[in-house]
Amino acid sequence: FYFGAMYVSYGMGVAIALCIWAAFAVLAPEAAPFWIIGTVAAVMLLTGPYLFALSRIIWANLFLAGRGPGGKLPEEE
Repeated sequence: FYFGAMYVSYGMGVAIALCIWAAFAVLAPEAAPFWIIGTVAAVMLLTGPYLFALSRIIWANLFLAGRGPGGKLPEEE
């Protein structure tokens, strides 16, 4: 379970890093690589716990059946 969540977290981290890189490329093309890498590292450190929790939720929802609004499983309806 946690290995799968790790893969989802890695994918989300790569997506965020690419978005930050693209933002720097468009908004500040003259920025030094040091600032881009530093910004990516700071964002990853700050959002790491949130990404890990979110990735566990995403991974669990892919494989575990949830209860609907009425408290019943989907196959019981």
